[in-house]
Amino acid sequence: MKALKKLTIGAGMSVEMPFLRLLRYVPIDAVQQVFNANEYIMRGAGKAVENAKNTRGQTNIFAKVLEDSEKEGDGHLDDMDVKIEAMNIIIAGTDTTGVTMTYLTYEVLRRPELRKSLEEEVAALKEDFNDNDLQNLTLLNAVIEETLRLDGAAPSSLPRIVPEGGAELGGSFIPGGTIVSTQAYTLHRDPDIWRNPLSFDPSRWLPGKDMPPAAKAVFCPFGAGARSCIGVHLARMELRYAAAVFFREIKGARLAESATPQSMEFVNFFLIAPKSHKCEITLQ
Repeated sequence: MKALKKLTIGAGMSVEMPFLRLLRYVPIDAVQQVFNANEYIMRGAGKAVENAKNTRGQTNIFAKVLEDSEKEGDGHLDDMDVKIEAMNIIIAGTDTTGVTMTYLTYEVLRRPELRKSLEEEVAALKEDFNDNDLQNLTLLNAVIEETLRLDGAAPSSLPRIVPEGGAELGGSFIPGGTIVSTQAYTLHRDPDIWRNPLSFDPSRWLPGKDMPPAAKAVFCPFGAGARSCIGVHLARMELRYAAAVFFREIKGARLAESATPQSMEFVNFFLIAPKSHKCEITLQ
């Protein structure tokens, strides 16, 4: 264990294992991706900055940042500042979107009638569809909302520390210094709010359904309040595109025998993930 710990530390500290730094230059793609991850992400962030510069006047978070920074004169944000912010969004949105999409695929594929209906809906899209078109697909968006309710990647918000002097919440006093966190897991499964709360039922989100006001109030897959996820709109856009493309291009996909309710039970650390760390599908 001591040797293993030393090796692990050495992977990030040249003092212990300096030869590992040389792996950055091994001409094998897989090795390059592992040991040059920051450079790969920075390159993607740089592309975001360039795209922002080429779309001035359009709705774009980075274009707005660049325009505002240029108006401020000295001390304004430079390209590297914007690249770092882009990196933060790319990193924060990778696992969360990937996990949610994994569970969306699993929940739909285990329901053949739902899969067929969703395939038919996205098949009707025009070839050059955009996000505005996807926002009008009722079943697609209902599936996304229900996945976020039951299988959202982050069922609890980032922890906060109660300020000195404490605070009162719902008639209970919380001492200062206490670490607190809101979490969606029980709110999204409260039987007093949700009909059949443990059932994956996208129809509850379809237009015309009688959604209780309390349900909308407690629905918080991206957190709530001033510290909720800044990438919520980007995440929803990614989920819409990913789901639409998947069920357009991979019609008739089914779960592999390895994808069972037991293998897809989630373990919850900072984010959730399937116990098996995979969701295999088959086209046969």
